[in-house]
Amino acid sequence: MVRSLQEQGWFWKKGMDGYAWMMTAQSPNSDIAPIAPDEELDSFDKIISYVLNTEAFARRLQNDTRWTSNPRVRFHAAFADQ
Repeated sequence: MVRSLQEQGWFWKKGMDGYAWMMTAQSPNSDIAPIAPDEELDSFDKIISYVLNTEAFARRLQNDTRWTSNPRVRFHAAFADQ
């Protein structure tokens, strides 16, 4: 996934600013702590920040009783290697 986002130009290619809308460690509502300020990170670090924060966000949702107590809400684990 990281390689795919990098090859597509996210976080480095002009006009493809992933930080404009993707929730990363630098986002106000991030679920992880940033490893460094944005200006110190290269595009790979920024993509990894996005992927890790997405995983943390998913885990938070799975542990939130507002969702888990609702019988109409189901979580399905899906992995890229499967």
